[in-house]
Amino acid sequence: MKFLLQIILIIGLGFILQLFFPFWVISIVGFASALGFRYRKALAPFLAAFLGGLLLWGGMAYYQNLPNDGQLAERVSALMGFGGVWTLIILTGVLGGLLAALGSLSGYFLRDLFQGQKKPSA
Repeated sequence: MKFLLQIILIIGLGFILQLFFPFWVISIVGFASALGFRYRKALAPFLAAFLGGLLLWGGMAYYQNLPNDGQLAERVSALMGFGGVWTLIILTGVLGGLLAALGSLSGYFLRDLFQGQKKPSA
């Protein structure tokens, strides 16, 4: 349940904040989401943030591709040497996923740094 809630939080908060702030705000959203949820291992917040960033950036790339029938994306993908429009959209989603996931991993390790260490008993 935490996993799904973190994905929804990243998509919702990331969408709103990216209207006003630069592209790297998705890393801050991932960072904050990992601070808010307690996980035992680092893989769960990493994957949740990756999926949230992938769905957000991939979905927005697809949505912005629709009004011009993919003409701009076709030209950009031809310029970069990609196979087509879908390759560009998928790579955009993967980049967003990695940004969110690395931010989330940083938040997880910061939380673990302060709460994971216990005083040794005598």
